[in-house]
Amino acid sequence: MLVIYSTWIAFFELAFIRYLPRTFFIVDIIVDLFFLVDVGVNFFVPYMDKSKFIFLDNFSRIAMRYLWTWLILDVASSIPYQVFALAITKQFGRGFLYQILNMLRLLRFRRFYAFFSRLEKNRHINYFWIRCLKLIVITILLLHGVACGYYLLAEIHPNPEKTWIGNVIDDFKHESIWNRYLYAMFWSMITFAALGYGNFHSVNTMEMVYNSLCMLFELGLNAYLIGNISDLIVDLTRRTKQFRDSVGAVWKFSIQNRLPSELRDQMMDYMSLKFKTERLEQEETLSLLPKALCTSVTQHLFLPTLENAYLFAGTSKEFLLQLVAQTRAEYFPPGEDIILHHEAPTEFYVIVSGKVEIFMCKDAREQHYGTVGEGGIIGEIGALCCKPQPLSAKSKTLCQLLRINCSTFRDVIQGNPIDGQILIYNLHEFLDQSDDLSTLLWKEIESLMSNSTIGVRLNMCFVTMKGDCKLIEQLLKRGRDPNEIDSFARTSLHIAAANGMLDCVNSLFLYGANPNIEDENGNVPLWEAIRGRHKFVAETLWEAGARLPSTQSGSLLCKAADLGSIDIVKDLLKYGCDINSENRDGNTILDIAITTGNLELISFLVEQGAAIDTHDAKGSTSSDISKDLLNEDLFYYKSEENKKSKNKENIEKNTSTIRTSQTLDIDQVKLSSLEKEFEESKTNLCSKHSFGERVSSTQTIQRTFLKSKDHLCKRVALYPYHPKTKHPVKELGRLVVLPESIGKLLNLASNEFNYHPVAILDIHMGEITDINIVRDGDHLYIVDQEQLHQLLDQACRDANSQ
Repeated sequence: MLVIYSTWIAFFELAFIRYLPRTFFIVDIIVDLFFLVDVGVNFFVPYMDKSKFIFLDNFSRIAMRYLWTWLILDVASSIPYQVFALAITKQFGRGFLYQILNMLRLLRFRRFYAFFSRLEKNRHINYFWIRCLKLIVITILLLHGVACGYYLLAEIHPNPEKTWIGNVIDDFKHESIWNRYLYAMFWSMITFAALGYGNFHSVNTMEMVYNSLCMLFELGLNAYLIGNISDLIVDLTRRTKQFRDSVGAVWKFSIQNRLPSELRDQMMDYMSLKFKTERLEQEETLSLLPKALCTSVTQHLFLPTLENAYLFAGTSKEFLLQLVAQTRAEYFPPGEDIILHHEAPTEFYVIVSGKVEIFMCKDAREQHYGTVGEGGIIGEIGALCCKPQPLSAKSKTLCQLLRINCSTFRDVIQGNPIDGQILIYNLHEFLDQSDDLSTLLWKEIESLMSNSTIGVRLNMCFVTMKGDCKLIEQLLKRGRDPNEIDSFARTSLHIAAANGMLDCVNSLFLYGANPNIEDENGNVPLWEAIRGRHKFVAETLWEAGARLPSTQSGSLLCKAADLGSIDIVKDLLKYGCDINSENRDGNTILDIAITTGNLELISFLVEQGAAIDTHDAKGSTSSDISKDLLNEDLFYYKSEENKKSKNKENIEKNTSTIRTSQTLDIDQVKLSSLEKEFEESKTNLCSKHSFGERVSSTQTIQRTFLKSKDHLCKRVALYPYHPKTKHPVKELGRLVVLPESIGKLLNLASNEFNYHPVAILDIHMGEITDINIVRDGDHLYIVDQEQLHQLLDQACRDANSQ
């Protein structure tokens, strides 16, 4: 606004400076001061180096650039010359010199073009109206300048009566300023409009020359205005004109080639739809964007549609992201043919919106097979089977479809073979569930189940993982290898055994599956069935000749011990594993059981005859390991019994009988007392079953109980937090010997974890107040006051929610 005002006042003071009131000069000084401040600010405004496209904010470079460009002109146009006049003459300058100096303000007009250039690039403002406003302002300012020039000629002429305005108004200098300005603007406007009513005309030679120059200038101005306005109007109607031209060309083509009226109407409908959806076409818009941004836009628009399509169910996110970047959106009007019967499979479509009819032309009649709606797919059968399209597709309503090129689709599948198998399986399931299509497209189904032409073969292991026994049998009937392996060297029998698929196992055996193939980890199907606790599958495998590898017996038993399952151990022993076999580290299953503290498993292994005196890789026996880890030799009496059994032939029978009967009498009372204590403490250090079937085994149990009472203490695990609190796990728990009282246990926890506990809780948030109810191997959670409050608040919230 200040630039426009400066331009206007510069011309106005040129003509009327002698008659202006003091207010005009005061306003001029204020405006000049604003521009002087702007000159100082320009020294700190960064600029773009167009040669290097670098944004520079260095003060010295900014100042140097400004000094060599606009500084002198900005200073000259911003100096308040009237201040100097006031300082020298004590009044405002009204002479010709000041008229010329005021014209320097026109140098500010360059800012006007820069301002409107920014507005034209502003996407929030309509470009058409900005261009119109710019032309109007320029035209008004030019008319204003010419009008001021007309009056200046009349003002400086020596004979006022021989001027254009003096010829009409006598003594015009005594008229008000605004009346004289109005007359000047009127003559300027009719001159530029080339009207000429005759009331104003040039009187003297100077006016004739000036008027001639104005007419020449008016020719250029009219050309500028007419050209800009024409460009704006043509831009508004360009789309319509292009549409009319295209429709005319298509209509002319159809007439010249004598196309049938039905086909001609389809062409016209398509042209109309293209015109209506021109602003919705994504391809032209996306082609302007960089690839990464284009991919993000297509993911936002079309990724949900692909995720809902049946063909892509279960595929990975990476596969869908790669595929959606290759899709293209297209629109089809109602009744438009999308896919033709026996057409080459170059592309297929995913329906974003609208409905599509599926049919087949047979014997000159259309046989309909249904309607596909949003999220459906058309043309995928020909694309995946690489055969001519078996069905035709026609739009029923206005449709938006995602077009996927088959070549690009195959390239994406080549990089994602697992997803390719999922696609083939999904298509097979879709066709198999549709009775009409499965009967009609049996050749395509056969092709799909054989070697796929898209570069990905339907793997037997993948089908087995899906549990589709029917499809497995169909593949086997077509000559597929039942011993086909996957990337982990597993066969279909491995997967079926691990998942308890008895029907699949039987089908595989019918076609000669090998039950003893090892995968890359050395696992066989029988081990998979045993580990998965599939009893009938394991029995079927055993009957079919499946065996556990003898070299893996120790490793399998040790794995079972790590799992802590006695049932798995029993099955392994049942199916031929040696109880004393060693794993790769030289450890037996008994060593692993002792290490993990599984006393029930230890007893079972001893009963089954596990050797307790064998040495591992470090030279330690099972008895040594039990001493180190449990502070107890669990096999001491068993060893003594073994030694005595070796020498029992040298001991007299009668002496042994007497000793045995006496021991029974003495130990009977002790045994009952110890059994009661054993039931209260719930320790499993000794087996519930006897080590032997003879009377001497009873002595072993009694002595073990007596020794355990004197030497074995309860061990518990302490944790400085409760699992139900939002406590970051920054410290591991402690395995400690249970003290004699709750107070000592709290002091022990305080010393171990260096904090102040207030309560002892179990996993169910029950507070423990009596040390006698704590069992060996219990997990105790020591909490402080803050954690206790959290648990109570959580319990209250849970109760309210219920």
